[in-house]
Amino acid sequence: VLFQKKGKLASRDEIAESIWGEGMLDLYSDWAIDKTLSRLRAKLANLGLLYQLKTYKKQGFSLEI
Repeated sequence: VLFQKKGKLASRDEIAESIWGEGMLDLYSDWAIDKTLSRLRAKLANLGLLYQLKTYKKQGFSLEI
């Protein structure tokens, strides 16, 4: 979702649905999303990519170059 919407805002619900599918309501939590994106940030940094994940408080996330 983040790569598809590169430069645009992706909501927590959109991200949760892409990770967990339709059963996201049972599995979704803010902590789980934050932890997943934290791991993604670390992987992007380790690969030396120029992508940056930006957090927009109470709105969502954006992948930017």
